[in-house]
Amino acid sequence: MPIGSAMRSSGNDILIDCGEGTQIAIKSAGYSMSSIDILCLTHCHADHISGLPGLLLTMGNESRTKPLTIIGPLGIKAAITGLLAIAPIVFELDIHEISMEELESWQTPFTVGNMQIFPFPVDHDFPCAGYRVEIPRNGKFN
Repeated sequence: MPIGSAMRSSGNDILIDCGEGTQIAIKSAGYSMSSIDILCLTHCHADHISGLPGLLLTMGNESRTKPLTIIGPLGIKAAITGLLAIAPIVFELDIHEISMEELESWQTPFTVGNMQIFPFPVDHDFPCAGYRVEIPRNGKFN
């Protein structure tokens, strides 16, 4: 079973983690890999990022040209750089590596469409981030 969660709102997609089998789950749900706007990685353990080379290659094969934003804790940039040795891509990666100290006081959301993503620190044996996704909206009046 792949580790990862996907969210869609108003035509924008967020993927959290990218374990092995993520592409199968995305295809089974009827979505395209190239529609992902932001990839939030919790940490660098293989079961959370091992699907990334295939995902990036498939995005390229689907003619992706827009940059992919990737958010994660310290170590994510080095892990992705290593994975790119086996998954060369033609689109740009916009990688935001956040230290645990920064995660403690993070206030500014990453925004995609109407979704706001707030990273926060998670207690784990390795630098690890969690993500709170908010969709601001007006209440209904009955």
